[in-house]
Parts: sequence; structure tokens; C-alpha cells
Amino acid sequence: NKRAPDEDDDGEKVKKESESNEEEDKEEDKDLVKAEVDFEEFKFDWKKGCVITLKGLADDCDREAILKTVMVHQNLDDIKSSGIYADYSRGQEHGAIRFNEPNDDIKVIASKLSSGELEIG
Repeated sequence: NKRAPDEDDDGEKVKKESESNEEEDKEEDKDLVKAEVDFEEFKFDWKKGCVITLKGLADDCDREAILKTVMVHQNLDDIKSSGIYADYSRGQEHGAIRFNEPNDDIKVIASKLSSGELEIG
């Protein structure tokens, strides 16, 4: 007595594992569609005058060179505790120097970078 590959010993139809998984996936998808998602609105607290945009950076530029330029200009010993960050990835032509709080020195640094009086690297 031969049986079909999709029948058990009693001749009942048996679902293949892949068919069973597909049905479970469909049910899960239905549950996901029905579920309501609560998104928490996130607002950036950007302060005007805290970013210096850098353009035309050299191919060999890196974050350390950008931060070192600011450290030397501001006579800082430790850049990490200063709240100054370099927003830059190697190989890009553009970047930014970000400060936590606006201050008069940001304008001076930006001006010196623009005039060429202060150089990165």
C-alpha cells in the first residue's frame, strides 16, 4: 500500500513544513499591520552659531587634524572635555566643526579659516 508524499499513515493530507511556515508568516504580517505604533517625536535643540561648515577639505584630512587646529587656536589641552566635535568622514570634501554653545571665538575661528590665516592639517 503506497501513500502519497503529502499523506500520513492514515491517508490524511499533511502540510509541508514550508507551507506551514508560510501560513504562520502571513498571520504574523496581519498582526503587524493591525498593530499601532506610537512614535515619540524627537526635536533637536540646535543653537544658532554653533557650527562652522568646512568646504574643500584635502583628501588626507581627518577628524584629528580638524580638532587639532581648533585646540591650537583656543589653547586647549583636552579637546574631549571641551564639547567640540569634528563632523567629518575621510575622503569627503565637506565637514563641520560643532560646538556645544555659541561663543565669540567660533566667529573668529570661522573668519580665520575663510581667510587662510588658520589652516587645517
